[in-house]
Amino acid sequence: MADNPPVPRRQPEDRGRRRRAIVLIGLMGTGKTTVGRLIANRLHALHLDTDGEIERRENMTIAQLFAEKGEAYFRDAETDVVRRIKQRPPNRRLILSTGGGLPLRDENAALLRQIGSIVWLRADPETLVKRVERKIAVRPLLSQDDLSIHERMTRLCEERNSVYENLADFVFDSVHDVHASVVAEAILEKCA
Repeated sequence: MADNPPVPRRQPEDRGRRRRAIVLIGLMGTGKTTVGRLIANRLHALHLDTDGEIERRENMTIAQLFAEKGEAYFRDAETDVVRRIKQRPPNRRLILSTGGGLPLRDENAALLRQIGSIVWLRADPETLVKRVERKIAVRPLLSQDDLSIHERMTRLCEERNSVYENLADFVFDSVHDVHASVVAEAILEKCA
């Protein structure tokens, strides 16, 4: 972490106005939910996970939702969840963990910017594979084609990282030998 400090991407007055929420973006396996919970716990804030909100609303897992209703339905559900979150009263600090594909839609990206400061948890494909390889059954995007899990994860990084980078106010590396609590502390230091 010390070798790769986060770089603010917006002017200070913009960040100050948006401090009520921290929005975590990044690929599956970067630790968005785990880090989000740790930050929320430290700040006594509300932690919401967009995938968890969709699972509660739909009464099924994301894998089931993909299988039964398709990816397009899921992406629409993500947008609906983000719209609802944006409309919530700001009476409590919010830490929001997003699904990996959620920021790819322009509308979602605009909503996330309105919700709070955006933090990209970045990791290399090797780290991500180590973290998710035992969970392929619950990760629909990893079992869509004939690619190996490493090839698929590499492709997702290539497709999404530029979107994450352009959207992020801060970037933190979430590499496999760094514990989630260290990442959470670094984010708290810069963003809380």
